[in-house]
Amino acid sequence: MRKLLLVVLVLSSPVSAEVIECPKHLSAKEVTLSEVPSGQKGRVRLRPVSLSYAYVQIGELYSLQVDAPPGSKKVKGGWDTAYRFTPEETKWLVCVYGGNEWNPGKQMIAGIVEWWGSVDQKATSCMLQVREIKERSLPAFYTATATCK
Repeated sequence: MRKLLLVVLVLSSPVSAEVIECPKHLSAKEVTLSEVPSGQKGRVRLRPVSLSYAYVQIGELYSLQVDAPPGSKKVKGGWDTAYRFTPEETKWLVCVYGGNEWNPGKQMIAGIVEWWGSVDQKATSCMLQVREIKERSLPAFYTATATCK
């Protein structure tokens, strides 16, 4: 009876999911350059940028996106993209900022800034949900959230 109860408890335990969100916007910030022309003085400012693309990347930090993202499913207000991988693979939610437009299901939109969010190495799947947010008299912007298990 104890073995049966233990099995039931283990099987009925909720599977916790990791939720990673892309920051919606990146604010203006001064940065320091590692290379400055000899004898030159100046300052560098990153301008505010909005989220323009997101995807889940398998591989090392800052590795190139080799494959086009898998097919996206259009849903009300945006789209969902399912990713599957093995537990041993290194995974990231990559959020791209400063591109011209969001283009679901197509190649990555080049942006000027990337944010790489680490995904738990034990995860074997992620559902990336992208939603368009429209506000009266403002340009639309996007949110991207990865739920990984």
